[in-house]
Amino acid sequence: MQLVKDTTNRDLGYKKHRCRICCNEGYFQTYQVREMFYGTRDEFEYFSCPNCNCLQISEIPDNVGKYYEDGYYSFSQQDIGTSEEALAPATEHEMILDVGCGSGQWLLEKAKEGYGNLYGCDPFIDSEKSYYGRVTIYKSTIHEIPGEKRFDVIRMADSLEHMEDPEEALKSVARLLKDDGYIEIRVPSWPNFTFDMFGAHWIHLDAPRHMWIPSADAMEYIAERAGLKIRERECDSNEGSVILSFLYQHGIPMSEMTDEIFDSCFSKNDRRAIREAIFDANCRGEGDHAVYKLEKRTDKTDFDDLKKDVFLIDRKQTKYEISKQIEDIVGQNLSNGRYEDCHAFLRWLFFESAGQSKAAYLSEGTMLQYIMLEITFLEQEKVKAAAAGNEDTIKRYDASWKKFAEAYIEFKHAVRRIWFDLDDIDQSYLSEVIAKYEPSPECLAVIAKYSIPEENWADAFEKITNYLLKKEPEIGRAFSKYSAMIPQMTDREQMRYKAAVKSRNEIDFQRVYLDDSSLCPDESFLATQEKDENAIAVIFCSNDRQMEEECLTYLRYLEIPPGMSLKVYSIWNAKGMCYGYNRAMHLINARYKVYIHHDSFLIKKDIMSQIVQLLRDDTDTKLLGIAGSTQMSDRYYWGAYDSGALRLNLYQDRGMETVLSRTLSYDKKTDNAKAIDGVMIATSVDVPWREDLFDEWHFYDISQCYEFRKRGYKTELINDDSPWMLHETTLKRDPKERYEYYGEIFKKEYLD
Repeated sequence: MQLVKDTTNRDLGYKKHRCRICCNEGYFQTYQVREMFYGTRDEFEYFSCPNCNCLQISEIPDNVGKYYEDGYYSFSQQDIGTSEEALAPATEHEMILDVGCGSGQWLLEKAKEGYGNLYGCDPFIDSEKSYYGRVTIYKSTIHEIPGEKRFDVIRMADSLEHMEDPEEALKSVARLLKDDGYIEIRVPSWPNFTFDMFGAHWIHLDAPRHMWIPSADAMEYIAERAGLKIRERECDSNEGSVILSFLYQHGIPMSEMTDEIFDSCFSKNDRRAIREAIFDANCRGEGDHAVYKLEKRTDKTDFDDLKKDVFLIDRKQTKYEISKQIEDIVGQNLSNGRYEDCHAFLRWLFFESAGQSKAAYLSEGTMLQYIMLEITFLEQEKVKAAAAGNEDTIKRYDASWKKFAEAYIEFKHAVRRIWFDLDDIDQSYLSEVIAKYEPSPECLAVIAKYSIPEENWADAFEKITNYLLKKEPEIGRAFSKYSAMIPQMTDREQMRYKAAVKSRNEIDFQRVYLDDSSLCPDESFLATQEKDENAIAVIFCSNDRQMEEECLTYLRYLEIPPGMSLKVYSIWNAKGMCYGYNRAMHLINARYKVYIHHDSFLIKKDIMSQIVQLLRDDTDTKLLGIAGSTQMSDRYYWGAYDSGALRLNLYQDRGMETVLSRTLSYDKKTDNAKAIDGVMIATSVDVPWREDLFDEWHFYDISQCYEFRKRGYKTELINDDSPWMLHETTLKRDPKERYEYYGEIFKKEYLD
């Protein structure tokens, strides 16, 4: 049989959407997907939300019912016997509910095994069904099941992805679950290795019936909001997803597939190789289908057990897993109103416990939970004093740090724009986010406190107060009391930030979307590529429109050296930093390239002039940075030295504090660098980044220093008396915890 591969470009780039799971809005990666079960080839758009990492259909069709005609998987049924005598005696009496059960085949199999209290529901069956006095199937949604029934086990096997509102579905499931029961959910999983191979032809997209396909994060998010917690997750992909995706890609709908087609396309060796690849992907947690077991959250505090777990040396759990456990238990207790218990535990963890627990277990979630508590306590004090109202940030955000995170980030960026004296256009962003979120003055004050260094509090709060009194007088009058309190809150000598520049410039900006066809240059290409000697390129990798825009906001205030041009490139869809930077080098011919993080905000107006001058003055120096070390350990921890070796000159947002990090050697313009951190790396020559070794996000920067020195170039750290940037240190923990893995690769390649 002759197969013709679909070569249509089904990657539609970035379009504006609103995520139905986490409510995130923005421009998200969008795909064009065909209906291929029946072979109608009707086309639908799907998009992936970068916040919760969930894939979902853009618009649910009004006539979705027509795509559940006879022959769809769940409505097929095998004969298991024609009489009750054909069944095993009913010895198992657990109450079991199968949600989205179709014709009830799984329930009938359980009845055959001897189970007696079996129920199902499916809105797409033709009528209610009953079998042998053991199985009852309702023609209904989960929301319509009578509330007096309580189940030991609730099963959702490839049904949750068919539901328009999965959060509401899980809330109904939780309502029907016994306190000691559990839920088994089988569902396609995203992202995964099969989609990486076949893209929009992936079998489990099943357009338009699959309305959303969750990541592990999205499942955790909706479970938390439904009063549930995930007990287990395991990938269970099989070879069928690869084989069927291949056939979809080559135009064969499910309705036309036969054993002859399978045998003609895949040999026994092919299938063996596919099974091995799937097994490895499942072990890595990257399979395209997963099984979850969930249970109800309880009122149990569990904080004493957590204190023990934090300091168990030989524990099986990783730091990532402990952090997620902390977030889950604190979130559970916040939902139950146990604010004091949560605050006491987090305060103990971050400020009072022995060892390095704050550094080890501080995560985006635990940090935001602590900040929400601090805001709420201030709000409650105000309520007591006024004897009226009940403003409570924790309740406002349903005790969910993930819902609070969006507001926190926007307010943090807004107050910093005022502190750094950006012009009126950018300062007005604060009014926009106030209108959007309607915060209490306490909320705004606490976020400002964590967003600005302590020695700048008085200066920044004065500026914020003046802005609010002028633009938002009602909230400004309430906020002003916090400006008056600042001198009492700190013993540090207060400093003012003097604006370097107040005028906004238009920048030449280009967003670059990478795909598998994007070229990676070799060294010979780079050596012969004609360079524009009067061009500077600022390059960063991003998949976050909000962070991208904040980075651009500060770049608009930079001075451009006379006679030179400045272009900014945002690289999207990079699989790792080396991957993105290599392909940027192939596209960009500017002589001077400045690589930064998308969460690095450049605040020094003449930074580009200094970089160009330093690289021109010393022809041996080809790599410059503002953070790093003049020494390197025999392992790979460049940051383990005291201030004698460290070189830093930037503001750092560490989550629970923002600080000015400055350790410089003032006797010369630059110091020899063994290691330069990737928050900013500037160069005037192109050397390939080692994506063959570092294919993710670790050690791309330090390895580049060694690659430059291999070629006889000097790598230097810049000494200056004023900070060059503010860097938001990420608190998103890596579930793979791959830093050590890549550290060993680095050590073997460069240090052994």
